[in-house]
This record gives sequence, structure tokens and C-alpha cells, in this order.
Amino acid sequence: YVTILDPNGTFGDIAINGTATNSSDPFQISLRDSAFDGRIIPFTVNFTANNAIIGTVQFQKSFNASVGTVGTNDPTGPDAYGYYAYDNTDAAYLPHPTYSWVEINPSLGGSGTRITFPNNDDASVLINLPFPVKYYGQTYAHMIVCINGFAAFDTIPYDVAGNYWFNWSNWPIPDPGNARAQISPFWDDLKITSTANGVYTYLDGANGRFIIEWSNLTHANTDSIETFQMIIYDPCQYSTPTGDCEIVFQYNHIVNNDYVEDPYSDPETYSSVGIENWQENIGLQYEYNNLYPAGAAALANGRAIRFTTRRFDLPPASYPSESHTPSSITMTCPPGGMTSSQIIISNSGACGLGYTLTAASLGYLRNSVNPETPVTDDLPAPTQSPNLPKTEEIYKPNPPMTTNQGGPDAFGHYWIDSDESGGPTFNWVDISGVGTAITLNDDNNNGPFSLGFTFPYFGTNYTSLYVSSNGMITFSSDVAPSSNTAIPSTTTPNNFIAAWWDDIDPPHQGAVRYYADAANHRFIVSYDSVAYYYSSTPGYTGALTFQIILYEDGHFVMQYKSMNPGSYSTGLNGATIGFENAGGTDGLQICYNAAYMHDNLAIQVTVPPPPPTTLTLNPSSGIVEPGTSDTIAVIAHAEASASGTYQWQINAQTSDPNAGHSSYTIPVTINVAAGSYGHIKGTVKENNNVTPISNVIVTTYGPGHVLMATDTTNSSGQYVVTLATGTYSQEFRKALYSDTSISNIVVVTNDTTRVTMLMNHKPGYLEGTVKKQDNTTVIPGTIVRVYDASEVLCGTDTTDAYGKFLLPLPAGTYHERFTKAGYIDSTLTGTIINWAETTHVTMLMRETPAQCEYIPGDINSDGQRMGGDVTFGVRFFKGLGTPPLDSCYMDSTGTYLYVAGDVNGNCEFRGSDITKLVAYFKGTSGVAYCHFFPPPFIRIIDFTRPETQSTIPAKVD
Repeated sequence: YVTILDPNGTFGDIAINGTATNSSDPFQISLRDSAFDGRIIPFTVNFTANNAIIGTVQFQKSFNASVGTVGTNDPTGPDAYGYYAYDNTDAAYLPHPTYSWVEINPSLGGSGTRITFPNNDDASVLINLPFPVKYYGQTYAHMIVCINGFAAFDTIPYDVAGNYWFNWSNWPIPDPGNARAQISPFWDDLKITSTANGVYTYLDGANGRFIIEWSNLTHANTDSIETFQMIIYDPCQYSTPTGDCEIVFQYNHIVNNDYVEDPYSDPETYSSVGIENWQENIGLQYEYNNLYPAGAAALANGRAIRFTTRRFDLPPASYPSESHTPSSITMTCPPGGMTSSQIIISNSGACGLGYTLTAASLGYLRNSVNPETPVTDDLPAPTQSPNLPKTEEIYKPNPPMTTNQGGPDAFGHYWIDSDESGGPTFNWVDISGVGTAITLNDDNNNGPFSLGFTFPYFGTNYTSLYVSSNGMITFSSDVAPSSNTAIPSTTTPNNFIAAWWDDIDPPHQGAVRYYADAANHRFIVSYDSVAYYYSSTPGYTGALTFQIILYEDGHFVMQYKSMNPGSYSTGLNGATIGFENAGGTDGLQICYNAAYMHDNLAIQVTVPPPPPTTLTLNPSSGIVEPGTSDTIAVIAHAEASASGTYQWQINAQTSDPNAGHSSYTIPVTINVAAGSYGHIKGTVKENNNVTPISNVIVTTYGPGHVLMATDTTNSSGQYVVTLATGTYSQEFRKALYSDTSISNIVVVTNDTTRVTMLMNHKPGYLEGTVKKQDNTTVIPGTIVRVYDASEVLCGTDTTDAYGKFLLPLPAGTYHERFTKAGYIDSTLTGTIINWAETTHVTMLMRETPAQCEYIPGDINSDGQRMGGDVTFGVRFFKGLGTPPLDSCYMDSTGTYLYVAGDVNGNCEFRGSDITKLVAYFKGTSGVAYCHFFPPPFIRIIDFTRPETQSTIPAKVD
């Protein structure tokens, strides 16, 4: 951006305390047109000054200059790394974003996955990223997402409970007090108040992006509703000059109104918006405390902000290229056992391929039911033909209904009405003011109409339906004839839910409406005051008001508010209520041509209970590097009561943008049947062969190391797996224990193979450094001995050239003794060792002091005991003189003693020693010494009393 045309300038002579400019010889620079307003340019000026007295002096001065005048239509930044922030008002700049909301909340019609937090306020969870994300020069595969409007690549729990950062108090950015490498679309105190809102994620593989949406969160202080999202673009597909990812913030509904008078006493004020690096010393703040840089447009509904290191258009994109095998899976599993298969996902592209897999049950067929045989209630056969003209239809009633519940059908549906104890409560849903009217002619249907969600019905997922004039909805285009029949029946129509199948005539009276109630995860079709076809003038009669409500989880409710047959006296005894599958081979008939109906009735149909099979994927997400493959184990488990065919579906999402590869499904069929199976029953214990170990993960592999089954030991250390006959191996893993394995386990038909596995704890380690008292100089060759509480020697090591030692130890409490010639022996106590952890210690050792040679009473260390020693000692205690010179180290106290001054022998040097010495010179007392430091055998010449000589024995070791 900058060319320096003239790098030199002169300032002339500058007087002391004076100033000068280089206006007569200025620096000259030029800027490219691409150096936009707001661009920050760093400069460094090197100064050289000459002085006749001190010679040449050189120094530097650095400063930043900003280009032009910055307005809200200019970008913000860059920060010291190179990230800019462009908002959607920066239309003159190529990287500016366009606001384009991507709804991923399923309650609002999106396809995202709701994040499950440990609570609905102040919580964060760890998620896997669907592709490698480079951010501030570092690449990440995981991040945490917080309810409080931020995400971060700091995935290290901040406490022993395993909690991740979730600060509700927002601070300026960069902020060293919260999670590192934090990305903050709207960092503030937020909470989740309903299951219809929350935080959602979605991999949009077709567009190479990963979306995190905070949907309809409530501000904890103001109760305002906040909806915003963060979009991370795959840096391989959207490359930048630095290789870092681009991040876009979008604001659907934002209210930045959390205001306090003093943000420094209470930092929880307004919000914080921006990004920062891992070290938290570089970042780009877009907003804090409702204050904005000059280039930032204020937060508002419809705002978009792009954080990027680029200034121009992106270079040609690179992409991953996904392929997988197989396209479908069929497995046979024993009751109470496991079996497995695998999926191989390959990447032949130029970028890392992210993938996420989920397993969904589609239902099952019991072996006791032949799916080819229609299931019907024991009711008389129909007495009219559906092909008869309306004027020739013959009605013959069946016996009145005597039950208020029924089922199951072959798929597993049950029904119950509001007249039965435990049945549903009639609760009419009026959609007359919000529903969409449906135009219907006599004996026809209209559609399809989108449900707004996926509705599972007889093992197939549907997203739309048709509405018939004759009181039913269908998941195909079959038209319901005017003549109702018993069901299920292979004769069309099929694949329907009939709330009141009869000859109804909506064109003449009433209305039919539908409403997608996203907030309550349901779809409603209401027939409001519709009439019966009637052969007499005016051609219709009665007023029927009923509705069908489909719920996202697969159950549905039929409600009957007002059922007036008018002149059609037998009308309420001549309809069909029930449902059937696409082939007409399965379903439930609730009522057929019988007395049953009354006003304010509700019927609920429940989906099958969770099937007694599970399907586990390991791993369920990952990143496949270019030119490599990932193998995913598909493990099926069947409960002992399971029997029949179970349908599952594996839903895959990847970062490959190509259709058929960005998302796809793999159908899985699990046939549960008895066969040639046996069991492995094992027990896992401590190495003492007594103590069981619970929660050990036991993984079983077949030939070729194909994953077959997993199990976890119970409180007794036991596990059981059921497998087809063959030879297997098992691996055993648990934190704090060393992994172990066993091979050649033979499984025999109808037999049990027993296994006992003994596991060893991973040892703890005592790692330490031995240094001198300066805490810098290391001491090699120190012998370190470790003892337990019973004084049993548990380990010995010698420090290396760096003064370090390392000893493996069982968990426990120890003390260490350190010895080396020339140093005082030292001991460290209370060292705690935990399994599989390393405890670090540092020992500072003192050198062994030289032999103490001194004359008791010679306080000033001049080799004589005289009156001047009294004066020296008095001045020392008054703080007027220097300390005595002769001193010896006392190992018992860890201090030094001025031994020459200790003439009363109490191993202390105090004022009483001066009194004692004065008494000695007066001839009223003798001198003594500290028994720890007997002076050497010397002859002392006492110049105060020449006639006196004394002999003091030397120290005896």
C-alpha cells in the first residue's frame, strides 16, 4: 500500500529542551489507490544525532498513521494479525457481506440440530467442527459454544468439574479473562426459556459453511429477545491470503439495551462483538458498551459483519470430494447380542472433508405378523361397493362400538380416545384466523402441502401431504371415493389417515384449512362446518367440524368438535375412522359404519415405542484428510426380547458441496433372529485379582480387526457380549489404567466363553529438580530416595546433568531424602502421588559450611577477645554497626548463628551475651559456647588479664 519515495529528513541543530521539525526536508511517501480510508499503516523512524561531547546517538520511534477519513461505510481494522471487519454497509469494498439469513431452527422450518446444554443459563458445551478451521494462524478441530452469545477454540475445562468457560459478564476485546480464541457475535447475559428456542448447529456442506444460531434467546437482565448467527466458512473452499477462515455474523432480531451507569464497576453492560487470538493479545473489537469504531455500523436487525484477512476477491476455490461405501447395510443380530458392519468414507479432493453421522430408527415388523396379510378388526364386511353411483349407495350399519382403545397393528401403532381413562383430553385448536383455505371439489383432493417438518409414518419420512374432500389426508395422490370401506385394504386409496371418511361435500358448505404450527411442532388440517352430500334438495345437509393434528414425533390426534348429520339421520353411523400404510397391508380400523361418534371427542394414535434395538456409530464425526479414508463402525445391539426386522437409517452430512455427497442416507436393516451364537462373559479386576474394576470399555473385534461389539463393565467388573460363532479379540480401556488386550477368544454355539482380565494402574510419577539455594544452579549427582509412611524404600534415582530425576510410583503419600557430598542432607515430606499423574517438586540444597573457627567473645573478629568486642556488639544491637563476621549454619533451625558473640552458650546471640562478656571482663563470670559449634583447640591470649590463659577443646566429630 505504501511506497517511500524519500526516506531521509533532517531536523537541524536542536537546542537543549528545544524542538525542531524536518519541514524543510520532509519524508515523502505515496499510497496506492487500494489503500482505503481507515487503513492503519505502521512507520518506524531511525534517528541519528551528533554531539561534540558524547558523540553519535542513535534511537528509534514507531507510530501508526491512518489513511483518510474513516466513516461507517469503511471497514474496521485491520488488527495486528490482519483481520478486517466488513459490514453490509461497506458496499464499496469487495469483501462486504450481504445479509441473507439462514434459518436452521427446526421450530422455524430449519434443519439444524439443537445443542443440549447442562442447564439453560450460563453454560457451554464442546462440539466437533465439520472441517479444519484455521483462525489467527492456528488450526482447530473442536470449539466450545456458550449460551451467552460466544464460541471459542479454548476447549480446556477451567475447573476440576470439567466446566467450560461461560462468562456472562462481557468485557472489551481482546479479553484475557475469559476463553481464549473467543469469537463473540453477541457476548452478553442470555438464557434459554423454551424447547422451541435455543442454540443450533448446521453443516451446510453444499455451500462449504458451518452455522451456529442463537435463536430467540432471552436477555437475562432486560427480557429482550435476541436472534443471531455465526457462519464459519471452510478456509479450503474460501481461501484467504493468510489461509485463515472467514466468519460472518448475522443479526435477525437484536436489542442491545443492557445498560448500566458505570461499566467499570459492572462490566455486564450492553454487549461485546468481535474476535481475538489464542494469546488474547490481538483482536478486533466491533462493539463494546454500545461504542463503535469509526468504520462500524451500529448493530441492527438485518446487519451482517464479515471478519476476514482478505481485501479483494477470493482465489479459485478448492473442495473436498466425498465417496462412501456401502450404499446400504443389512445385518443379522441375535436376540440379546451384537453385530457390526462398517462404512468407509473417502476423500479424493484437495480439502479436508468433514462429516457428521446420525442414526434414526424407522420402526420394525414383528415376526408374529405376516406383513403381506391385511389386519382387520372382526367387523362385518362392507355392504356397499365403492364403485356405486352416489344415488345407489346402500347403507347397512354394523354393531355399535364397545371399545375406546385398540392396537397394535403390525407396525406397532395403538389408539385411545378421550372417553377412556388415560386417553387424550379434547382440546380444539382453532385455526380459522391463521390457517390457509384449501379449494376442494366434490370427491377430489388438493396438495401437496408442506408440513414444515419430517413426519415419520409406517417407517417412511414425509414432508408433505394431500387433503381429500371426503374427510381424510393422504401421503400420496390417491383420491378418496365417496363410498367408505373397511380398512386396511390393498384397494386404493392407501397411505392415509381417515378422520371421517364419508361422502362429504365441502364445495357447498363450510371450509377446509391447514396450518403449519411451527412453534408447537405440529401440522393441523381442519374441516369446519362441512356438509354431507344429500340426494334431496338442496343437495347437502348437516355441519361437521373435525380436525387432524400431526406431530413431529410421529403421533397424531383426531378431534371432533361438532358432528351434526342434519337430515342424514344415519350419517354418524356410516363413516370410516382409521389409518393404513402405503400398501394397504397394515393399519388400524377404529370405527366402520358403527355408532361411535359424539361431539367433543378426541382420538390419539401413538407411534411404536422405541424399538428394542440400538445402532451405534463409531466415530460419528470426523475430518478425512485429502487422499485418505475413515472407517466407521456400525454396531447393532438387540435386546433379548427383540425379534423381527428393524429398519434404521444413517443420515450423513459432509462438507463436500456436491449434490448426493453433501448429505445422503444409508438404509440399515437389522434382522433379529436366533442362530449360531455364543457368549463371552468376562470379569475385569485389579492386578491383585480381587478388586473388580467398573466402567471399563471392552471392545470386541472380529477377523481383520473389524469392530464387532462394545460393552462396559458393571459395578462387579463384569460384561457380556453375544456373538456369532468365531474367533475374536478384545481390548480393555479405562482412564488411569494401562490399556490391555486378549486375542484368540473362541465363541462356540450356545456356549459361554469366560475371560478374566487383570489391569494395571498407570503409575504416577515423581518428577523433580535439585538446585542450590539460589534456585538457579542445578546439582547433578544427587541421590534421591523415596520412602512411604512406613519408611519402606520405594524408589531411588540420581539427578542427571540438569539436576532432574524421575521415579514411577503407586498412588500414595511419600517423603524424599536428598544426599550429596558437600551438601547438607535434606528431606521433603507430604508428597502426594496420584495414578497416571505427574507430581513436580523442587529441592533447594545448602552446601556444607566450612569448619567453624572462632574465638568465643571475639565479636569483631580481630583474633582477640578484648573490650572493643563489647563496643562492637553494643553498636550492632543499636543498629549502628555491621554484623559480626564469624557465623556457622545451624541445620536444626535453617539459619546462621553469630557463634563468636554467643558467650553464654545458649546458641543465640542477644543482648544478654554483651552483659555476660562485660561480667567476664570484670572477672565475675566465664565464657561458654554453643554446644553445636565447639571451637577448635586453640590457646586464647586474654590481653585484659595477661596472667590468665585458657584452653578450649576443638570440635570432636
